[in-house]
Parts: sequence; structure tokens; C-alpha cells
Amino acid sequence: MVAVPFNQNNPEEFRLRSPGEFITSIKSPTFYFEGEEYFWPEFDDLNVVAKEKSIPLHIYKIDGGDHFNIITPVTEMIAQKILQDTEDKVNISFSDGDLRTIQNGIAH
Repeated sequence: MVAVPFNQNNPEEFRLRSPGEFITSIKSPTFYFEGEEYFWPEFDDLNVVAKEKSIPLHIYKIDGGDHFNIITPVTEMIAQKILQDTEDKVNISFSDGDLRTIQNGIAH
């Protein structure tokens, strides 16, 4: 477990770091990737709220990943998507195949 760098005895510190608290503020496509080891059930709840309210938030669980070993393959995938997205409006998405590519790129 990684130590969190804030006062865990202060509820306001948790509130300020809670994505659910500010989810309706998201206006641009936002992508969150997390390894299954650190994927909380609340992330599924946020996905449901985002879909119900048409909030452009997309949360992905990377099987076999943790909070750290997904960084390189996720970053490489995002960079490819950005370079391929040449239209005026953002048109980036991640398919099941993309998630498998990320998963296959995890260093074990």
C-alpha cells in the first residue's frame, strides 16, 4: 500500500480528492485508467452516473495492472490516440482491443 500525502483525519481532504464530488463539472472528454488491483467499486458507480447524465467521463479497469505498472502502456496508447486525432473536435475513444494492448504492455 502506498502512503497518501494528505491528512487522512480531515474529511475535507478526502472530499476535495473525491471525483464523485465534482463529476458534473466535467465538460471535456476525460479518461481514467486504473489497474484492477486498485480499482474500487465506486469507479463503476461513477461510470453509471456519467452515462446517465451524459458526462464525458470514461473509466477503464486494466486487468492484471496496479496503480503503477499501467503507466507506460497507458501513456503510449494515449499518445498514439492523440497523434491520430487530427479533426477539429476531439474524437478519441478506447476499444476493448486497446485495453488488451495496454494489458499486454504491462511489465510483470
